[in-house]
Amino acid sequence: MYLSCREDGLHRSGVAIVLDKVTNKSLMEWEPVNNRIIRVRPYPKYTKTSTLQCYAPTDDSLEENKDEFYSQLQNVLSSVQSLISTLS
Repeated sequence: MYLSCREDGLHRSGVAIVLDKVTNKSLMEWEPVNNRIIRVRPYPKYTKTSTLQCYAPTDDSLEENKDEFYSQLQNVLSSVQSLISTLS
């Protein structure tokens, strides 16, 4: 299991990805972006793959929290796209 959680030690929020044994052995990298976003990239057998696990803020969250989350998510998606373009 790969976990991205709060840095203050409180286990109140976070996201995780659980991989089977084969995928876990083929893992090339994982990135805990923040307590709401995690990315893993296994070694590709057939095609290049990155998996994101996200926990988006709810509608009643502060606008600045939602804006920050979606900005960070866009940055991660852009980095995945540039990685795919570089490897192609």
